[in-house]
Amino acid sequence: MAEKSFSKYIKRLEGSDKAELRYYDLLALAGDRLDRLPFCLRIFLESCMRNCDDVEIGCEHVEALLDSSKKAEIRFKPARTLFRDLTAIPSLVDFASARDTIESRGGDPTLFEPLCPADLVLDYSQRLDSGRSEAVAKRNEKIEFLRNKELFQFLKWAGLAFKNVTMAIPPGLGVPPAIHFEYLNRIVINEDGLIYPDSVLGTDPHISMMNGMGILAWGLRGIEIESILMGRSVAMPMPDVIGYKIYGKIGDLVTSTDIVLAITKVN
Repeated sequence: MAEKSFSKYIKRLEGSDKAELRYYDLLALAGDRLDRLPFCLRIFLESCMRNCDDVEIGCEHVEALLDSSKKAEIRFKPARTLFRDLTAIPSLVDFASARDTIESRGGDPTLFEPLCPADLVLDYSQRLDSGRSEAVAKRNEKIEFLRNKELFQFLKWAGLAFKNVTMAIPPGLGVPPAIHFEYLNRIVINEDGLIYPDSVLGTDPHISMMNGMGILAWGLRGIEIESILMGRSVAMPMPDVIGYKIYGKIGDLVTSTDIVLAITKVN
């Protein structure tokens, strides 16, 4: 593959006492135009620069973001994806089947990997089989594991077999939005010394809650997320960006998520 078009904008992060960190310098590329670019579109811009291969993502997609007044098509590759059990299972079965095919033809099946990291949170399949007891939660979890033993064995295998399946959370630990919000968010991704903003596309309907932490996130259908695992980008028209300025002081029990959801409700 040819050298990426924007590799000359990779700069060293100054003042770091850890290993040498590098990043894509948006200011060096955009200059004064960066001041007029909303923060969320800057994440799109950095992603396009980092993933530009002059095939699927080209210089024209970067230029379209810098001139956001034009309603051009842009491309986006998230830092990672999030799956619930209902959508993770078909995708992982597809990847496992592809590995079987590669092995049957004499190839190395371990070379076939998701190209985008995927987090799995399994919860929505759990049913209520037992009630009226203080131990009802543990009892239902035990029944769930016995009922779907082969499924959980497969998912555990997938979490170990695929390097880019970064987490497999079993039932009983919490619903996907809470698990993702509290444990799986990265804020900043460090990929062999190259750092860039965390972003996630997922199949959970509450995935947009992550915007409350400054992480660009929204939901897609399962087949679209699977295409991202295969290395494809998401094509979309230039989004309209609405700015909010919030005055006053929030209450002690109000979180950034509450603010984001309130703004979303207004829109």
